[in-house]
Amino acid sequence: MTFERKIVVGFDELRAVTFECANPTCKARTTIHVDGLRSIPDGCNACNAIWNPKILNDYVQTSGPAEAALINSIVRIRMLIQEKRCPVRILLEFNEPDGK
Repeated sequence: MTFERKIVVGFDELRAVTFECANPTCKARTTIHVDGLRSIPDGCNACNAIWNPKILNDYVQTSGPAEAALINSIVRIRMLIQEKRCPVRILLEFNEPDGK
């Protein structure tokens, strides 16, 4: 018998975003509460690696709805990760489900 477990959350449940340096010798993290989130930090506070896509000239732009930009960005980030060109790992923090 196979068991599958999933956690499904919405963006309204997002608490914080953690940025982890992709430099294999660093891995330092910066966490920003969702209310203070404005953009990707320019770089790592520990090793000074550049994280901000605008600085790297590698970013997705859209004149469409935010939802479309989000999906396009997810696709692009996954491609960058596969190509080992993503300078920062983005982790999303949510509250533990209450079990209801």
